[in-house]
Amino acid sequence: MLLYAEQIRRQFWDLDRDFALAFTEAGAVLTQNESVLPLLNGDEDLAALRKKFPQILDLQKTQGRALDAGRVEPVGDTQYWLYNPWRQIRVLIDTRSVISARPHFTRLALDLRGDASPPPADAFWHWQRQFTLHTQPFILRADARPAWLDIALLPFLLLWLGWAVVIAAGGVILWQRKQRQNADQRARYYQHARLNTLGEITAGIVHEINQPLTAAQTWIQGAQRQLRQGNPEAVSQALGSALVQTRRIDDLLTRFREHVTQETVTLGDVDLVSCWQQVGNLLEHERTARHIRLTHGLCRGCPHALCRPAVAGAGAAQPSQQRHPGAAGTCGGLGAYPQLAQRRCYPYRHY
Repeated sequence: MLLYAEQIRRQFWDLDRDFALAFTEAGAVLTQNESVLPLLNGDEDLAALRKKFPQILDLQKTQGRALDAGRVEPVGDTQYWLYNPWRQIRVLIDTRSVISARPHFTRLALDLRGDASPPPADAFWHWQRQFTLHTQPFILRADARPAWLDIALLPFLLLWLGWAVVIAAGGVILWQRKQRQNADQRARYYQHARLNTLGEITAGIVHEINQPLTAAQTWIQGAQRQLRQGNPEAVSQALGSALVQTRRIDDLLTRFREHVTQETVTLGDVDLVSCWQQVGNLLEHERTARHIRLTHGLCRGCPHALCRPAVAGAGAAQPSQQRHPGAAGTCGGLGAYPQLAQRRCYPYRHY
């Protein structure tokens, strides 16, 4: 709106400059009339005179005109007689030759009577200015209306384009900021999940080892007492039982090493729709708390993906991209971190 008003105001400035230029040109012609009239005697050739002064239409002699009589006699709205009482001559001036055509004004004319009058009611812009000539104190009047539709569209297009770029850039910045926040949140969630998993594994190992370790300690203490009492058969039996408990501990550690080492896995067919439903069930609490709706484009009867059976049983496969002949699966987010992607198919086990 401000840009549109600025263009309308510029139209007023242009018209104001045109009016000032028209006033200057008309003033020069009127001054020329006053300068030429004293040089004429009434016997000049009118055709030769009009070649130099096209605003002069006629040249006549007068008789008995008083010296203090009026110097100007209007003839209609566009012509007037200019008198020289000392030489008893008069010239007919056409004001249309004085004022050049300016199409931007709805009305541009000389008021030959020099009476100040209010502007017309239908005039949106109005100019009037009086000449300071003694014999020709005319008033130049002009009216104009703004060209409401004659405005430049390029500034509006540039303004809209600039705002579109600013809004788009702001949206991209906010989107990137949101993505970074989501990425940081996923990283923190992954670290917490990893620490919780390690804590559960450690607690399970400690719980499993604690019983045989306590039993081995008890048998060794009993063997020490039997040895002090001189009962070698009981000592041998107690040491054998302690050995059995240490073997239990060795078996537990062996099982733990098998879990943390990568093994050859045989891939099998997995129903992606069923896995997706299991993922939604596992994330039901988070979805309902944050009003999240899960959607998928999988269909019943689509080709199955190859995956580890443990992942299919857990139903918690990480969002990733798998490529198979005739089938493709992809996620709508940024995907997993490289460290997480390397372990996305690890089975979930309980200790």
